[in-house]
Amino acid sequence: MRTAFGARRWRITRQFLTESLLLSLLGGVLGIALAYGGLRFFVAISPHWFPRVREIVPDTWMLGFATLLSLATALVFGLVPALRSSRPNLIESLKEATRGVTASMCRQRLCSALVVLEMV
Repeated sequence: MRTAFGARRWRITRQFLTESLLLSLLGGVLGIALAYGGLRFFVAISPHWFPRVREIVPDTWMLGFATLLSLATALVFGLVPALRSSRPNLIESLKEATRGVTASMCRQRLCSALVVLEMV
């Protein structure tokens, strides 16, 4: 839709990368929070005779790895769709549009529902 309104390729790519970076960093923060919570839960339920269980703590290597993994995920899952969608194949789009006229009612409803969900 942004291409139809005249957005340039760099603008669309930047938007995709921003969205994927935000989602992946949010997922990374949630994963780190779950790791801390899970570790505290594990320490709380572990028996006292379990060796050195109180010494287990997340360190900076774990935080760095989680951050690096989140950034790599953002690049991979944001850059590929961004590059694919920023260079549309107009001929294929037109062919798909003519197929949509004869599509079943169920498929048209599904597409309409997806468009509504995307706009929300």
